[in-house]
Amino acid sequence: MIELFGEFYYIDFDEIDAFLLLGDDKQENLKTTQKVELFNANEERISTEITHNEDIKHKEINGVRFDLIRGFIADLGDEKEEGDSALGANNLKETGIGFKIAFNTLLAYDILKKMD
Repeated sequence: MIELFGEFYYIDFDEIDAFLLLGDDKQENLKTTQKVELFNANEERISTEITHNEDIKHKEINGVRFDLIRGFIADLGDEKEEGDSALGANNLKETGIGFKIAFNTLLAYDILKKMD
């Protein structure tokens, strides 16, 4: 394990999945109902047929969010390991702006979590 600012962190893949999916109804299937009525020449109804269809809704991801998260995770890995990791917050002054934004954003969306 790698220590960062005196703590150990991990990436929560379930949070990434939830963050990337489009729409509010992520698990709901597509349901349709079709009603067909047949009439004869005298315009009398001969029959009525009601069809219910349920299709599996495939997961769709937000491409912009995907690219941002991928970049943030790459920024975490690209930071040079200089200084003493035991210094904790004092070592934070040595990090670049890209790393700080990536680290804070991933923490804010619960994608990067502190190990207990």
